[in-house]
Formats: sequence, C-alpha cells, structure tokens
Amino acid sequence: MAHSRLLSAALVGALAACSPPAPVTAPIVVAPIPASYTCDQLARASGEYDKLPAGAMLATMMDDYRVERRALRALHKLPEQRCP
Repeated sequence: MAHSRLLSAALVGALAACSPPAPVTAPIVVAPIPASYTCDQLARASGEYDKLPAGAMLATMMDDYRVERRALRALHKLPEQRCP
C-alpha cells in the first residue's frame, strides 16, 4: 500500500512538472488622452512662455509637460497639432 502511494505521488509530481506554465498577461496601461488646444490658445501660451525669466522653474515644468503630451499623443496614435 505504501509503495502504491509513493508511486502515485511520483506520477502526480512528474505530470505536474510537464504541465505548461501559467500564461503571462501583458500589463494594461491606462493613459489619459491629452487635452487639445486651439491655435490661438497655443500662440498665447507660447508668447507667455517666451516672457518667463531665464531659469524659471515654470519653464522647466512646462518643458516636462510638453514631453509628456508628446508621449501621450504617440501612445494614442494622435497627430501632432500644427498651427499656421
């Protein structure tokens, strides 16, 4: 009887080792769609940005925001906005 249990345990272990690994699922990425602005709004923001003092922290933060918006547009396959 003990021999039979040992053989059964060995068989179950061998079969478990042959089973495929659990599937790996890709992570789900949730990213916001960037806000859109009119050309007038972008021109106004550009003029205000240009008036910031050299080394302004706000300019650094806005540069970071620009990079993030570009990445979000690429992620969502949105075109780069062009103004005349």
